[in-house]
Amino acid sequence: MGAALFIVPEREIAGFDTFVNGKSLGGIDAEVLDKYCEAIGVTPLYSFCSIDPEDLAEMLEDAGEDVPDDLPDLQWFDASTGLTSVRALLGKLRAGEAPFANVEKIIEDLEEFERVLERLENERLRWYLSVDC
Repeated sequence: MGAALFIVPEREIAGFDTFVNGKSLGGIDAEVLDKYCEAIGVTPLYSFCSIDPEDLAEMLEDAGEDVPDDLPDLQWFDASTGLTSVRALLGKLRAGEAPFANVEKIIEDLEEFERVLERLENERLRWYLSVDC
């Protein structure tokens, strides 16, 4: 379980910690998690993933790969859309409808996501999901 999902806000909020653990969510196979989101009728979490083109170029260079000229642009998402998915997942998992192991830890991750996304929504800030391996 080496991967972790985390929230990258459009800008930092003074006095507010946007840290989320995300390791339990990152431990779920991305395809399994996204299919579950689709089955419950919400935007899959991995649909919110993006990466800064400069960071991607650096990663490719570090891996000895050629950097293409047409790297994808960074995508930002409305916090409300992410909240819809997170809250739906929380509702299902709390109701015992969990096709995943380690449900308590996954719920803790989702509660942290909810806390941060609520604040971003209140501040009218966009965000994207990043994966740290």
